[in-house]
Amino acid sequence: MNQKDLQLKILGYISQFDDYFIEKIRELKIPESIFDYKYRPIIRAVNEENLHKLVETVIPLKEEIQPHEPDIVADHNKELDLLSTYKQLMTLARNDAKITDQELVDAIQKDTREKEINLLTATDIMETEGKQEYIISDGKDFGMFPPAGVSAIVADPGTGKSFLCLDLCMKIAGGRPWLETYQTMKKNCLFIDEENGPIRLKERLDLMTNNPYTGHRNPLPENFFFLTFSGVNFLDPIWVKAITKTIQSNDIGFVVIDSFVDVFNGDENSVQDVQPVMHAIRTIATQTNSHFLLIHHTNKSQGTYRGSSAFNGAVDLMIQLDYQNPGNPKEGTDPDPKDGFIFHSTKARDTKPFKKFIDITNTGNVFGIKEKKPTEYH
Repeated sequence: MNQKDLQLKILGYISQFDDYFIEKIRELKIPESIFDYKYRPIIRAVNEENLHKLVETVIPLKEEIQPHEPDIVADHNKELDLLSTYKQLMTLARNDAKITDQELVDAIQKDTREKEINLLTATDIMETEGKQEYIISDGKDFGMFPPAGVSAIVADPGTGKSFLCLDLCMKIAGGRPWLETYQTMKKNCLFIDEENGPIRLKERLDLMTNNPYTGHRNPLPENFFFLTFSGVNFLDPIWVKAITKTIQSNDIGFVVIDSFVDVFNGDENSVQDVQPVMHAIRTIATQTNSHFLLIHHTNKSQGTYRGSSAFNGAVDLMIQLDYQNPGNPKEGTDPDPKDGFIFHSTKARDTKPFKKFIDITNTGNVFGIKEKKPTEYH
């Protein structure tokens, strides 16, 4: 085994390190160049318990390492200094061996653990108990948001999609019917806001909880949480791990992201940028048994979701919110929200396609969302 291959092999083992260990390394004031911003996002974060695995895998390699670089290992009778070893291996990899950026990325991301595959027979599948459940349903043939799933709602700016999603969270957190008709599965809710900020959110919640008939304010559910203007980035493993822990520690079951384009540093039109974000969100949803609802914008020229097809391909349910009266630009008429909206699915993986007509009122001191029959519209 040559020196370069050996270093790549050891870097594969180093992928077992977790955030805690990286923080310990930083405490040694290692030169910033070794932890350049390009490498921080790709160092895999795993549990602290995995540290002993590194010792078990590196120590047996001491005889192989010694002929190449005797200074990077401790004496046979002494405990291996992992911090020093890590520092020197990184230096060797990036300077002496001239390992390229891509080789370093591949080595750090490499998973050295053995993968166990459990096959199911057709009989096993047919004997699976239970049926698909939905966070919102009519108990019959209409359902939205299966647990451990990802959905999206797309609409033009100003249609009220953020209001609608806030209302969804309030109903789900409180276990109250949505649109006064559809039953909800009570869940703790998290609203990740990168578009409005706390002041605008407060104004909206004030409007939504105001009861114009009594003059009193309806209480907000205690299990409705917010993360606002925090710079969430689902392309950063540190953020992915932090969001996962937050969902698990607060028993969150329903998450809204407002808006999708604000939670990653990339091009929404690029498959290469969008696909990893959707994969990260899907992974969190699966690991935490929570449902993510992504708020996104439409492409006005095409009348559908904006950006890469990877976005549509990765969701279980795509909902579009359209004006009932879209207006006519050629005639100089604008969409009229007073005529209501069409709330409909454009992709439904686990539920039947649906189309509902709703009114959204958010003017003055009155807020309300209600369902109407098509005949009630102009």
